[in-house]
Amino acid sequence: MSLQELEHCTYQHHGDYESGYKHVGQPYQRKDALEKVTGQARYAFDLEMPGMLHAKTLHSPHARAKILKIDTSKAEALAGVKAVITGENYDIVVGLYMQDKLALAKGETRYQGEVVAAVAATTEAIAEKAISLIEVEYEVLEPVRNLDDALAAKTLVHPNIHEIKHVEGVFFPQAGTNIASLNKSLKGDPKGAMAEADLVLENEFTLPAVAHVPLETHVAIVEADPYTDKIRIWTSAQSPFALRQLMAFSFGISDSDIEVHIPFVGGGFGGKAGIHL
Repeated sequence: MSLQELEHCTYQHHGDYESGYKHVGQPYQRKDALEKVTGQARYAFDLEMPGMLHAKTLHSPHARAKILKIDTSKAEALAGVKAVITGENYDIVVGLYMQDKLALAKGETRYQGEVVAAVAATTEAIAEKAISLIEVEYEVLEPVRNLDDALAAKTLVHPNIHEIKHVEGVFFPQAGTNIASLNKSLKGDPKGAMAEADLVLENEFTLPAVAHVPLETHVAIVEADPYTDKIRIWTSAQSPFALRQLMAFSFGISDSDIEVHIPFVGGGFGGKAGIHL
């Protein structure tokens, strides 16, 4: 293509462009465009089932702390509350590549925001109120603050990291460390290249943790069918099959006993893939 032809293509208005191909260069309408622009699209947050309970969770305010006591009596006594659970009630473990995360913290919280209790109630407002009534006594511990702390291994996030179930052949956890997986790869001769370079620049930079922040929050509706013993999940997730597999493992049931339904997803960017419900 000549420079003149290239410039013609670059600056040509899309509306005036006529492609000579059947598919390439042809305008197509997104299959979900009409529902979204007219407001007909229903997301998981829009769904509501008959008799549905609303769940809320209580999160640890500390980066690392020992849980000394959890008093749920006031929350349990609140009218409309149907269930209050803590890590002492269930040992539910989840994880995409390593099953290293307790659904509810037990004995110790390992990061700020870790869930320590959950409530199910007849309304969202009652569930929110019940959460505020739960009293937790903590003993604050020294956390792992950054990468240097983690590599120093003075504090182990998981003392049994090498025993945690993980994807074999993909993850290689190192005993006695905070290293979830050690993978080494070498291509070429980087030391030789640096030795021959006219100029070598060295610096150190860090990046903070970044949230995906989709417009739609993480949300899920779960229904246990007493007649078929099936579990149905409606959720805003990007990986329905991985989600089904992880849920089956966590609850010790068959994949075939779980149905995952994904309505419209209000943004994900990778943040709704994996274990999040």
